[in-house]
Parts: sequence; C-alpha cells; structure tokens
Amino acid sequence: RAVNEPAVLLDHVVGAGKTGTMVMAAMELRRTGIAHRPAMVVPNHLVEQINREFVEWYPDANVLAVPTGLNPSQRRDWMAMAAAGDWDAIIMPQTVFERVEIDPAKRAEWLQEQLTELDELIRDSEAGMSVKRVEAAKKRVQAAYEKATRVTDPGITFEETGIDYLFVDEAHHYKNLARTSDLGELACQGSNRATDLDFKLRALRERKMLSAQRAGVATSTYLPAVATFATGTPVSNSMSEMWVMQHYLRPDLLEAASVDTVTAWGQQFTKSQTTLKPKMTGDGFDQVTKIGKYVNMPELMGLNRTFTDTVQRDQLEATLPTVLGGDRILLRREPSDQVRDYIDELADRIDQLSGFPEPGADNMLKIMGDGRKVALDGRLVG
Repeated sequence: RAVNEPAVLLDHVVGAGKTGTMVMAAMELRRTGIAHRPAMVVPNHLVEQINREFVEWYPDANVLAVPTGLNPSQRRDWMAMAAAGDWDAIIMPQTVFERVEIDPAKRAEWLQEQLTELDELIRDSEAGMSVKRVEAAKKRVQAAYEKATRVTDPGITFEETGIDYLFVDEAHHYKNLARTSDLGELACQGSNRATDLDFKLRALRERKMLSAQRAGVATSTYLPAVATFATGTPVSNSMSEMWVMQHYLRPDLLEAASVDTVTAWGQQFTKSQTTLKPKMTGDGFDQVTKIGKYVNMPELMGLNRTFTDTVQRDQLEATLPTVLGGDRILLRREPSDQVRDYIDELADRIDQLSGFPEPGADNMLKIMGDGRKVALDGRLVG
C-alpha cells in the first residue's frame, strides 16, 4: 500500500511488525523511484534501535541516523549531511525533526490563511461558534505568525534537505492538531509539534505537485505519495483524532466529502446532546453539551479504510500472555475525613477563580493537579 497509495496509516497493534513494514516500504519506495530520500521520524529513545534494525534487514543500506540533543550549529551540520548524501533513509528523532524549519515565508503565508479563516468564522453569525473561543484561537495563530515573520536565518530548511517522503512512527504523538469547535471533544488548542508536521506534509504535497506540472503530468488526477504513519492507537482520547489522521494523510478525501473542517466533520458524523457531568471535585454536577452518538458510521469508516491498514491482536501469530484471573482486580476504599475536607477546599478554589490568573496565582491546572494527587493518596497534598 505504501508503494501504491499516496498515504497510509499502519493501524497495527504492538508486536505486529510496524518497524519492519516501514523499513521494507522505504527501500521499495527508493527502488521504484517513488521517493529519493525518505525520512523516518521516530521517538528520541528509538533512534539507535531502529537504525540497528534497519541495517539488520538491509545490511547494505546507506542509512543516516541523526542523534538527539543537538545544538543549532550541530543540527545545521547534520541537515547539511542529509542534504548532500545519497541516503536510503534518514532516521530523525522527533525533537530534531520539529526544529528543522520549513521556509519561513511559506509558514507565514499558511498562518495568514488560518487567520483569514478565523476572521470569517467571527463574521459569520450563522457559524454557531463561540466568538470567545475563535478569538482565543486567533490570538494563538497571530503569535505564531509574528514569530514566523521574524525568522531571518532558519539555517537549512526542510525543503533544502531533499526529504521527499515521511515515515512517522508513533504517529499518535501528533494527534493534538489545532482545531476550533464549540464542542470540547472536537476542539483542541493544538501543539507546535502537530502544526509543524501538518505544514511539512503540505510542503511535500505542493512541491511534488509542482514537479508533476513541470513534467507535464495531468495533476487533476495526480496524488503525490508523501507519508506513512504507524501507530497502534490512532484514536485514543477523542473521535476527532480520526479527523486529524484523515486531514494529515488524505485531505483530498475530506475536501471531496465537504468535511475538511472539524466542525463540518462533526456535523456530518456526530449528534450532540446536553447532559449532566460530575464536577471535578465530585460535589455536584455541571450541565454540558457533548457528543451523544456518532452517525453515518458506514460512510465514516469507508473514508478511513481508504488509507488505513489494520492489524488486530487476534490476527497475530504470536501467543501473548494473559492476565491472571482474566481481568484486573480493582480495590476501592472510602475517602477519609481529611480527604473529604480537601475536596471541599478544591471546590472553593474553583469558585474563587476569575479571568486570567496572575503569574504564581492559583489556576485550574494547579487545582486539577491537586485533585489527581488527593485521588491517589492524601499524603501527596499534605
């Protein structure tokens, strides 16, 4: 599938051989000329292990394994090596990959597009979107835009490395792509890591489309091959993470189905309802609107199956150990009087919050942390 499709998601459980699949796919992409310099983006602690496994699979392979912990000068040297060599694969730790800038002008242009879209949401009174929420998203994008316009010397950019295909291991690390919606389960403030990957995939698509146009290829039907993602948990916390994977890998399918925004996706595949949710402190309920059920599931799963290859646990040939007794044993206990009093204090702290907290003052993050601590053991909070 990696050789024959523009993008693939390897939704394989642990132990199914995702690393071997990516190694073979990288070499086949090189052999067939689909990719000339594929890169494998892996968690920092796995660089040496995957490099070792790569040359075990292909002893004659020419692999560049970029180390972690590089300062800016060292990073430029390694990216220069990546750009100059004829590598079968470049293995890059996540942190180094994130710090390799794309063209600042291109980044600023795409961030400006996002600002324009957010302005349209604010002006559109029928969007049903909280203006306050959109303004907060706009503020974050504006800060990123100003930062992009201040970059004068990005060093060797991602485009200049010559990398033309990405294998992203543990792709669930990039699920926090910024998305704006009034439903908490669909919205996300976003992370720099996810935005960076999104822009680099877009840069790869645009560069390959431009090359195809110059070669006289009919780009109306051309879909450039850009990435293979590997993860055993593509959806872990929210169903909107499925939209994130679809956006990364096959934005053309989302656009064709008119669900290229997470709001449109939610309107097509979810139904919301108002329910009561226990307060964080456990002393009452809040009224919240959240997703009640998912609809049009055959169409949603059909969209996903277009690019997803799934291997489940019962498909593995290896025998896995079982839990003694068949399941976990949960031990429960009643909270002590001191714990109950502390939970009441947490409720009072929440009631006293107002607006944006001053530096060093109490805030919701601190209260949530204290709540988790007291739920584990009262001695953690005094």
